[in-house]
Amino acid sequence: MHFDCDTVKQERSKYESATTFWAMWAGVSTPRQAAAMVATAMPKLEAFGGLTSGTGESRGAIGLDRPNRQWDYPFGWAPQQMLAWIGFMRFGFEAEAQRLTYKWLHMITINFNVTRPIDPHKVEAEYGNQGSDFEGVAREGFGWVNASYVYRLQIVNGDMKCALGACVTYEIFVKATESLNMQT
Repeated sequence: MHFDCDTVKQERSKYESATTFWAMWAGVSTPRQAAAMVATAMPKLEAFGGLTSGTGESRGAIGLDRPNRQWDYPFGWAPQQMLAWIGFMRFGFEAEAQRLTYKWLHMITINFNVTRPIDPHKVEAEYGNQGSDFEGVAREGFGWVNASYVYRLQIVNGDMKCALGACVTYEIFVKATESLNMQT
């Protein structure tokens, strides 16, 4: 995995982030490094709705000195998703890119929390200058979230679009398509 580095203190961060995949997006990873990142980071970051921004373990306990923030676990960010998808495709991890895309689009369709399949719309974190009441949040959505949705909706196949329209989870979609493939 890749980590941030404090150049003044000459210390590497221990925060595990979805930005680890950006080296793949930028094309600076070797195929071997890309495969290692997918094998190491994907299990830590993949959730019901795509990639979490970071891991719960590296995020640490929520407290007065470390309040819950919109960019922390359990949330996901559209730019992190998009760059990871592109990186996966660049290195031949098409199935992973498609799976994460579907999960992200489904999560946006039903709303925002990457780790909560029951009520992903429930966000109990400070959001910018909004606090957690969201009174000032634009109803039409945010540019990068909207962009990630439109961008990937153009790439998923027709079956996936139909399943997203019916708000079918990725797991149910896979089971349904596998059973159809077995019958043909």
